[in-house]
Amino acid sequence: MARPAPVISDPCSTARATRDSAASRSGRASSAVGSAVMGNPSCGGWRKIAWRPTQPEGIRLIRSSLIAGAQMVCLVVQMVCPVVQMVCLVVQMVCLVALPAAAEHRESAAGQSQGAPDVVEIVSTNVQGKNVFIPSTIVVGAGKPQTLSIFNTTDTPHGFAIDAAEIHAVLPAGEEHRVELPAMQPGIYPVHCQLHPPHRSARLLVVED
Repeated sequence: MARPAPVISDPCSTARATRDSAASRSGRASSAVGSAVMGNPSCGGWRKIAWRPTQPEGIRLIRSSLIAGAQMVCLVVQMVCPVVQMVCLVVQMVCLVALPAAAEHRESAAGQSQGAPDVVEIVSTNVQGKNVFIPSTIVVGAGKPQTLSIFNTTDTPHGFAIDAAEIHAVLPAGEEHRVELPAMQPGIYPVHCQLHPPHRSARLLVVED
């Protein structure tokens, strides 16, 4: 009859690593950060095993997208800055050219307005059977020449006379006629129709500006 095998009450191994065969503490997988723990407390406690947590794919994609976006923004800024500088330079050049031209135009317009005589409009017409000048009081400035634009609305020629200014004009029927009034001193001067004296009359009022 064969002898029965001995019963092993402790399943744990009693083998121990020697100093030469054991790995150093710093090189052991159980010393790595984030390593997992496994084992059997009945065999002497828990043991650490090498384990490195994996990063979710979504987080990696988001981080990569952010980095790519930041690089793209930097590239766009670098491209836009020279364009902005060029636009500013063009605006400055346009302003330098336009401002003197505008000033010259204003000076020219001012000179023309000062040199050109003022135009005063007058109407020679018939109101309720009476021939009149409108306005009946013609107001002009003193000390400068004036242009009188007289429009005869009737179908008959009439006269326009200012004796003090030596003006004796004939107004054609249905037409405009211009009379150049010389510089006058302040005062009131009679205006009449030399062709039909009783028909119409007015006055010229010359005032200081």
